[in-house]
Amino acid sequence: MKGIEIIDQNFLFSPLWRDLWYDRVLLAKADEGTESRAWRVLIVEDEALVALDIELALQSAGFDVVGSVDSQDDAVAETFRLLPDIVLMDITLRQGDGIAASRAIGTAASVIFVSGNTDSKTLAAARQTNPAGFLTKPFSSHDLARAVRDACEQKGRA
Repeated sequence: MKGIEIIDQNFLFSPLWRDLWYDRVLLAKADEGTESRAWRVLIVEDEALVALDIELALQSAGFDVVGSVDSQDDAVAETFRLLPDIVLMDITLRQGDGIAASRAIGTAASVIFVSGNTDSKTLAAARQTNPAGFLTKPFSSHDLARAVRDACEQKGRA
């Protein structure tokens, strides 16, 4: 690019550069008004391929995927750092569990549980966190997008 000197090519892919770029995008979107801001989604999933599939489905549906993590502690930390509108939360995580993460997140974001765990004890524990929804694996891209849109409408952002 004219007028830009790239000192270290790896810098362009570093977390610092990504954060700087992301801040510029947020400022530009803020200037456009909140109506144009895409709904922000954080994915909490310990299976990398499933997380990638969810991310691609959400992006193709017009959502802004702000991150993907695989543990309870990271889910809570990234929710408060990134401030997503929706957190798609698997119940069984690499470390910890999604139900405990949802309790810690509280009302900072709406949580949609995405899990293959459908036993009555797990469902009862998940319901106590007052989630915005529950998707049972496997699910379609259409069902995923609809669940996220429904949760956003509940938040008054539709």
